Amino acid sequence: MDTEYGTKLWDANRQAANGLRGNGLPGRTIIMVTNGQDTTSKTTLQDPIKAARAAHVCGYTIGTPDSTHEPNPLD
Repeated sequence: MDTEYGTKLWDANRQAANGLRGNGLPGRTIIMVTNGQDTTSKTTLQDPIKAARAAHVCGYTIGTPDSTHEPNPLD
């Protein structure tokens, strides 16, 4: 259980893309299972997108619809 409040969705995805950047394997993929909400990231949605493009990472989202579902960022 995380002791900090919030979802750092953009921070986590940027960190994942940057981690894969140095990976020598040809297939780099991030699979994100989320309701689409980011509540506490220090970055914006554009930051992980830029990081993924620079690292040649494919991203896939699986939306989990609930009462807080935000589908727009997942598109």
